[in-house]
Amino acid sequence: MWRRPYSSDLTVAVEDSGPGFSPEALARAGRGFYTGDASRPREGHMGMGLTFARQTARRHGGTLELSNTGRGARAALTLPL
Repeated sequence: MWRRPYSSDLTVAVEDSGPGFSPEALARAGRGFYTGDASRPREGHMGMGLTFARQTARRHGGTLELSNTGRGARAALTLPL
């Protein structure tokens, strides 16, 4: 990925204290229409939120990273300034 020399980044991260992402969810999150989490209600959930967030981040030269913290899940959006 191309970055301007000496640029700085802005990272916005959200963490929760839930069960975290399953290994399958970490591998497949960001793919359109993935709704593999059986604990989430199907009604009104289309599996597109992370897809849109990841595409938007990439179009602006940034990233969206998902991980487990050991105490829950973490989503971090990083954009160049």
